[in-house]
Amino acid sequence: MAELPKYNDILWPTLNAIKGLGGQATNEGMFARVVSDMQFSSEQLTVLHKDGPQTEIHHRVSWARTALRITGAIESVRRKVWQVTPLGHSIESKDELLRRYRDAINSARKVRLEKTTRARKERLGVLGASAAAPAKISRPGRRVRRQEASLQVSWRDTVLNHVKGLSGVQFKRLCERLLAGAGFSSLSIEEGSENDSFVGYGTLCVSLISFSTMVHAIRSDTPVGPDVIQNFRGSMAGRAHQGLIITTGQFSDAATKEAVRDGAPPIDLVDGYKLCDMLREQQLGVKVVEIGEVQEEYFAGL
Repeated sequence: MAELPKYNDILWPTLNAIKGLGGQATNEGMFARVVSDMQFSSEQLTVLHKDGPQTEIHHRVSWARTALRITGAIESVRRKVWQVTPLGHSIESKDELLRRYRDAINSARKVRLEKTTRARKERLGVLGASAAAPAKISRPGRRVRRQEASLQVSWRDTVLNHVKGLSGVQFKRLCERLLAGAGFSSLSIEEGSENDSFVGYGTLCVSLISFSTMVHAIRSDTPVGPDVIQNFRGSMAGRAHQGLIITTGQFSDAATKEAVRDGAPPIDLVDGYKLCDMLREQQLGVKVVEIGEVQEEYFAGL
């Protein structure tokens, strides 16, 4: 059987893998980055965990992800998507991470012991009525109605204003996190990229299939024309299966037609409003609040 790293030895590389993906990653992207960074052999990657079907490496990376969550180094953005917390960014060494993990485990055990002891005393009637009384539950106020459609437009404009106000480094970091949440296992930015425009290359994982993909992000109010599509498609030749262009503005009608031209490699387009929708979906800078509408006639008809 191939020799495998210990569980604790995967913890630090897993945290660094998420940081390397812009601070946010899917389960699949995280695993692919750890495998790449730790350079596992094909023999190591085929070792099954117990009787399978999961491999041992996949199991240990999943354990590391759970351990990082317990430590408070990462948090769930949505199902199967994780981002590094401020605590995670502040951890600077493997030893510090292991120490914080052990402290978190010991603290959790202490809390469980206190709950168990308290429950036992309550069953025996040792605690007074005031101590055993259930805590009051505060209920949120009712939201009367949903926002109007015009407000849906305004929040997107607000988000775009924030994106346009970012520094070049912040803009690239936001795109890295957005793409990691969309399924990119890696994204490298080409040297010489400008503050308001950069080109990157990465691997997009969709279920069990991976696609080499080139990305062009443009921060501009000027509509993107067909010449940009054509030039970008030319740079893709021999380097990527597909392309993705993101802009904070819009695409001209000619550019939209050029992106899906017959006989040419496909290029997906993300305009400013679609970019905002993706940020909302991944809750990157946009918090989704559900608003309920009370139907007074229902209660009156009971």
